[in-house]
Amino acid sequence: MKRIYDFTYRELAIGNFIYPAIYQGILDHIVWLDREGGEKTRQTLSGNSLTVTADSVIREKGKVEGYVQSKGSDGKSLIVGELVPKIKAIPFSDRKEFVYQYATLPTASDFPNPEILDIDLDYFSCIRNPATQREIGIEITAEAYAALQDPYHPFNLLYKKLRMQNEGGKCYVLLNEVEETKVRTTWKNDEHEILERIDRLVDFLRKKKIRPQIIDICRSRYSGFTPPDQWEFIEKNLIEKLSVLYDFETVALNARTLKQMLYA
Repeated sequence: MKRIYDFTYRELAIGNFIYPAIYQGILDHIVWLDREGGEKTRQTLSGNSLTVTADSVIREKGKVEGYVQSKGSDGKSLIVGELVPKIKAIPFSDRKEFVYQYATLPTASDFPNPEILDIDLDYFSCIRNPATQREIGIEITAEAYAALQDPYHPFNLLYKKLRMQNEGGKCYVLLNEVEETKVRTTWKNDEHEILERIDRLVDFLRKKKIRPQIIDICRSRYSGFTPPDQWEFIEKNLIEKLSVLYDFETVALNARTLKQMLYA
């Protein structure tokens, strides 16, 4: 259990955990039911030893074939992309193929019955890019503070110009320094809209006769994507509505509590 926990939290993240599952043959059909559209992006997501480079498929296509393979078949450097005919024509024993579907509730028509239904609470109300919404101060020594005044210090070249503060004899590097006039991007909804979103999702699951074997709910509470003052309200009402549709047993799993149990 410790090895699984360590691998999960050292190597995987919210943006890349599905790809290793495809590579291991656990999943072969992914449906992303999104709240709104977006643009094609390229990401490189790294853990301590696992690297995933992914070209996100063009969302307007709705449904495409994708692939996951590793460089040199080492199982550590994974490449993800659309399985176009040119790539499909080249045999590769390490390649895993999968179907990827992108949809929103109004556009989801051809919807398969999933084994796993993964619901994130930030689907109903979200703080977009929460890491940029909070100012973080890291205390450093006076010597490091003095050295960082040099505009040609390697850190200033790597991270543009670092913001620093000397307060009460203590020195800090400031990350995500927040200005009062800064406009913050948010998809936070009020409780009325949250309840409407829950009703629309549950109604969709009912009409499509979706009968998953497992339902997992991610709070996104610690990451900050789900507003801290709303996650309990969302979770309570979501579980209540799902319990009308499905007969299930609820098991709570807290990552921080699990770590304490494993390393007590």
